[in-house]
Amino acid sequence: LKFTPRLDAIQLPLEIPATPPAGSQAQHRDNSTRGLYRFFVEQCDLAQNEAEVRVAKIGNDFWDWKLQFDAGGDGVKKGCDAIRKHLARHQPQTDT
Repeated sequence: LKFTPRLDAIQLPLEIPATPPAGSQAQHRDNSTRGLYRFFVEQCDLAQNEAEVRVAKIGNDFWDWKLQFDAGGDGVKKGCDAIRKHLARHQPQTDT
């Protein structure tokens, strides 16, 4: 059996306003993308490709992002290239 967290017991890692403050569209999208993705992967134990699709669906529905994604099936790999690339581009820099 897979653990399914109760919705009322889950706390999102950050508050995401329905509409971004004026002039902060890029920052809102970055915070929303990273926050939702981390929530789905870390709190809900979803696979990364499933988290990408869910973030894209939420962004498209709530913020009109117009992202393309593959929901899987018929030999198509599930995922969202735009979310994956955004996360890779905006990785925190670490000193090595």
